[in-house]
Amino acid sequence: MIYCASHLRAAITQGKTPSRTVRFTAHDFFVSIGRDIGGDSYERFRESLNRLQGVVINTNIKSGRYRIEEGFGLINSWRTVKEDATGRMIAVEIELSKWLYHAILSNELLTISPDYFQLRKPIERRIYEIARKHCGNQESFKISLDKLQLKVGSSSALWEFRRSIREIITDNHLPDYEIALSDDDHVAFTNRDKKHLATIGQTGFILLKPETYEKAKLAAPGWDIQALEQQWREWIAKKKEPPKRPDSAFVAFCRKKEPVA
Repeated sequence: MIYCASHLRAAITQGKTPSRTVRFTAHDFFVSIGRDIGGDSYERFRESLNRLQGVVINTNIKSGRYRIEEGFGLINSWRTVKEDATGRMIAVEIELSKWLYHAILSNELLTISPDYFQLRKPIERRIYEIARKHCGNQESFKISLDKLQLKVGSSSALWEFRRSIREIITDNHLPDYEIALSDDDHVAFTNRDKKHLATIGQTGFILLKPETYEKAKLAAPGWDIQALEQQWREWIAKKKEPPKRPDSAFVAFCRKKEPVA
């Protein structure tokens, strides 16, 4: 999914409107994610595509008096485009679900470091995903060790999970973020990109959470959320101080718009 999203974002950067169907060679895919190109990799790739097609996500978002429930998949279909004499997959086409496609086009997904694919331990990948979601482009994020364990989904004893975190701290090769563990069992993530953070501070650009855009769509049905965001940013620029709770402020701004028939 990350690889497909990167293809769409690259097309958008070039000024194109990408299709929901992503086509790429299996060889390029394996090289990009740091996997070998042996026969077993092709078979595991087929199996992973079948699993993805069977994944259904159920969501519910409350807006005012209403609660919207929705179920959707990650991909609609996949097919092998060409196979050589050995039966190995050469190229593949994946049709993304409408939900994932629109999320990518609306820039509602966080980017990740290419070095993410070089992380071999599942716990390292999960820790990075949590850091990327909760810390994002902020300078730091802090969480208690037991809550972090719940988010990771680890069933090990707390002392063993603590040891795993200390190993990650010692290795210190997690992309984008440094980790520290305090004596009172709190884990702190610090963004390595200080220069980028300084730029954000100088420009005063407000970053909205990905889920804020979903709430905004419910608050202003039928409206172009990106256009409303631009209006909102122009409006708050005229204020003396930025909003203390920008995500709530943006949703409230959208809620004032009359629904489009």
